[in-house]
Formats: sequence, C-alpha cells, structure tokens
Amino acid sequence: MSKNISNERMEAFNETIVDQVRELLSERQDDILKSWHENIEEAQEAEKDFPPLKLSIAVTVDLEGNAIESQVSFTTKYTSKIQARLPDPNQPELPMEGLKKALRPGDSMTVSIEGKEVAKFEA
Repeated sequence: MSKNISNERMEAFNETIVDQVRELLSERQDDILKSWHENIEEAQEAEKDFPPLKLSIAVTVDLEGNAIESQVSFTTKYTSKIQARLPDPNQPELPMEGLKKALRPGDSMTVSIEGKEVAKFEA
C-alpha cells in the first residue's frame, strides 16, 4: 500500500463521503425535522428564539481496511441564562422592598446611583 494519497484518490474519497452524507441526511430527514419542530414549539411556548439545529458530520477513512465510514448526528440546543449582581461588602443594602410595595400596577421605577442603573422595578 502506498503511503502517498493522490489527488485522484482524494477526489474519490470526497465523492464517497458526499454521497454517504447525502444518503444519511435523506434517511434521517423526517427524524431531524420532527426533532427540530418539537424544539421550535417548546421554544415558542417559553417565548424564546428559535433554537438552532446542530448537525455534526464525522468521517473516518481507513486506508488499511479500505473503507470510509460517515456519521451524521443532530441535536437542537437550548441555553438558559440568569444574571445577578453580587453584593458589595462595602456598601449597605438599601431598603428596596418598601419601594417595590409602593408601586401600583403598570408603574415602574429605576434606581440609579451616579448615573449607573442599580435596580429596576415593575409592578
């Protein structure tokens, strides 16, 4: 077996890989679409953006075994994020609960210190 791979042989690999991936995607098309639609519905119920579909393609070319194996996997990804401010040990807490209770439905209030927003409340 030659250790050199020619352009012609590489083209043959490429054609085989493309054919295999096309076949795998066609074979799993209904499953991919079903998964994606289910996740889109869940995202809409949670009032989130459409989740991306992630397709992974892995190819193994085994020259000794004279074989090419292609694999396609798919998933949708959800990310949740929450952010909180860390309390400043050098700064006393302000009595915000009383301010929150004073708001009427539809009211909102922003607390700023030196032009920097530190809290926002909505009723």
